[in-house]
Amino acid sequence: MSDASYQPAVYRRQGGDAYVVTTDGSIVKENFPQAITWSVAAESSDTRAITATLTDADGTTVSGCHPVWIVLLADSSGSAYTTASTALAALTSGSAGTIAQIVIQKLYLGICSTAGVLGMTWTDTSAETAYIGAILEDGTYSISTAAITCAS
Repeated sequence: MSDASYQPAVYRRQGGDAYVVTTDGSIVKENFPQAITWSVAAESSDTRAITATLTDADGTTVSGCHPVWIVLLADSSGSAYTTASTALAALTSGSAGTIAQIVIQKLYLGICSTAGVLGMTWTDTSAETAYIGAILEDGTYSISTAAITCAS
């Protein structure tokens, strides 16, 4: 006898023309970024190195170049951009991959290296605090767990 209360999180829509993924379900694509591991280095001369390592659903670092939207946020909820002043020198490309500024001190487009890593440099001469977030290809939103600041 089947359990009428059971509802799968991923199912094929009746008629067979589409699959449905509920908020509790997920589709696992191999070598496709679905999360980010953040690393923020100690401050040195008003700069911090930030590394975003793109991982798949199993936590394995992905390979190949992938686009990543980078946002500078006011808090860890990710509900607002920073209110960074002009003293903030901005976020620039770091040790791996590359980023381009789209909206001054708010939004950047990054492309990770073929090793699945995006390196950035945060330079701040006015001791502002921000969180860094990323939006991946599938719409996943990842926010750093710690605030990023320099102690100028």
